[in-house]
Amino acid sequence: MKSRENSIVTTNERMLTLTRSRFAQRLSYALLCMLIIFLFFQTYRRGLQPLGSDLRSFLESSQALLRGNNSYQTESAFPYLYPLFLAFILIPLSLIPLWLSTGLWFLANMSAFLYAISVVPNLALDKPRINRHELWGVPLLVLFGLMFNPIQNEFVNGQVNSIILLCCVLFLKNLLEDRKLLASILLAVGISVKLFPLLLVVFLLFRKEYRIAAITGAGTVLFCIAPALLLGRQAGPVLIDYIRSIIVEGGFLSAQAHGHPAQYTFAGFVSFWFPAVARWPLLKPVCGLMVLMLLVVLEVHRLRHGGREGDPAAVWRFCLYLTAMLLIVPMSETHYQLFIIPAVSLFALALWADPRKISLFLKGGFLLFIAFFYAGKLVKNSPFYFLAISVLFALFFFILWRGQPIPSPIKRNSPECSSLRRDPRRFRNARTQDRT
Repeated sequence: MKSRENSIVTTNERMLTLTRSRFAQRLSYALLCMLIIFLFFQTYRRGLQPLGSDLRSFLESSQALLRGNNSYQTESAFPYLYPLFLAFILIPLSLIPLWLSTGLWFLANMSAFLYAISVVPNLALDKPRINRHELWGVPLLVLFGLMFNPIQNEFVNGQVNSIILLCCVLFLKNLLEDRKLLASILLAVGISVKLFPLLLVVFLLFRKEYRIAAITGAGTVLFCIAPALLLGRQAGPVLIDYIRSIIVEGGFLSAQAHGHPAQYTFAGFVSFWFPAVARWPLLKPVCGLMVLMLLVVLEVHRLRHGGREGDPAAVWRFCLYLTAMLLIVPMSETHYQLFIIPAVSLFALALWADPRKISLFLKGGFLLFIAFFYAGKLVKNSPFYFLAISVLFALFFFILWRGQPIPSPIKRNSPECSSLRRDPRRFRNARTQDRT
């Protein structure tokens, strides 16, 4: 048994060495560039079609807001369903030609996405910091291939989830680095673009960051209301109608659409198996509260067994919250699956770095997640997406419930860590950069 385990470790070490080779890095960079260029041309082609993408809806709403008209009543093929803050910040893009705004929007979102998914594993690691070759190149290429469906859907449709994900990740980064005011502003910006990152306020409350939670709430209200001043006397009626018709009646209290091909919310899963309750107005709030209660139970368990936690555990908990968002959002859209990518990358890197520290139960759970995830893509009108996200949620819940040790996304005796230890100056610089 021991010899078999040693052979597995040796094979893993050889694979890690191979993926860090210069040839593997250059090849992976080339393939990544090809994928990004492919996505760019797809996005560009979709954005300039007659129907356009969601970006065109955003820009038309921005133009309406600039003219003092109702941003929710435009001639766009896709309805604008978000707070006015997004329409307000996109006013500069609405003043330039569509072909240019489409290209700039793609570059902004791709940069935000790449940076966000590279920050999360760094935050989950104790000193020293991860060398960029641990995250870029082969690991990023594998992640792109594994999660290509939501990534493609996000960029081709001109969506804004990459920027929201960046706001959420930077919120966590600044919170852990004790820049709490900036963290609250970043979270308020993310909530003001789309409301569902509001769940992260619960994350703050259980960390006893009440002041930061209050500043986040005040900032969110300010960012959502201030753009309405451009509407003049229409501001009040437009905001009230948005809350009533889109958030309440069209969102949390709307009837659950049965058999949606990408139905991965808890309410969607219940309505899939029990169509009789699909029209119940309280189905979404009740299912959302049940998911929230699971998070509350986990947080209470943490407080009863030690209270404060280290940065790695906080990052894993943060990824759990991002995953929980998908279970409670009012509508199931494929591009929302972008928010599980930090959790997937964190677990996959930890599994790849040192498989001996990941139990067979967790390995089997991750393979089950992948199987359900691709089954959801292949089998339309099925609950497989919900099952995949639920398995990922359960894996993180189990890891955090069990407590230490939290898996690391890089092996502690990897060449990068060893080289930092051998070079005191590099190690000292890494620690200083982490503190600052």
